[in-house]
Amino acid sequence: AATVYSSDERKVGGENSGVTAFAYQPSGSYVALWQKKDDLIELEYCLINPQDFESRVRIVQRIRVLNNTELKLQGIRVFREQWYGPFRNGDQLGGCAIRDSAFASTPPVTASDITGIWQGSKDVSTFGTANSEIFQELLDDKTQKTVRDGENYVLLPKQLWCSFEQNKDGETLSEVGWLLDHGQAITSSCLFSSTAKLKASYIDVINSEEREKQNKI
Repeated sequence: AATVYSSDERKVGGENSGVTAFAYQPSGSYVALWQKKDDLIELEYCLINPQDFESRVRIVQRIRVLNNTELKLQGIRVFREQWYGPFRNGDQLGGCAIRDSAFASTPPVTASDITGIWQGSKDVSTFGTANSEIFQELLDDKTQKTVRDGENYVLLPKQLWCSFEQNKDGETLSEVGWLLDHGQAITSSCLFSSTAKLKASYIDVINSEEREKQNKI
C-alpha cells in the first residue's frame, strides 16, 4: 500500500463541487474555475504535451476578488505529472504521479525564449452569457498572431511561465504557458470582464515566427 502524504480531491460536476466553469479539449487539456470562498477563486490550467500524451502540467493560480471589480493574483502552484495507469478511485496504484521533486531548484525558463511573434490555432469557449453552460468543449476558432514582450511574466522552472495583468478596459487576462521545444509552446488563458466575471477561455499550440519560416523551407 502507498502512503498518502497529502490529498486534494476535487470533483467536477454534482452538487457543491465548487466548479463554476470548465472548458476542455478531447486531448485532456482543460481549464477549471473553482469558487473557494466568496472573495477567493482558483484557476486550474491543465496542459497535455501534444508530443507525449502521458505527460502533463497543472498550474493553479489563486486569485483574490476585490469589490467584484478587481482581481489580484495571490499565489501559484505547479504540478508536473506523468500518467502511468488507471486511477480506479485509489483501489490500486495508478493515475498521475508527481514527476519532479526538485522543481524549485531548477532554473526558470529564459525570457528570450518566449518573447517575439508567435502564431497558432486557438481553441475557445465563451462564458458569461445567460445561456452559457458550465461545461464546454474548446472549439477551434482561427489562427492568430501574438506579440510577446516578456513584461509582467512570472518565469517558472521546467520551461513554464504565467502572467496576470489588467488591460486599459479594466479586463483581466490570465495566461500560462509551457515551452515544449525551441520555438513551440502550448498556452492557455482566461479573460475576465471589468466586473470580475469569466468571459472566455483559450488553449492553443503556437510556433514562433522563426520556426514557422523554417517549416516553410
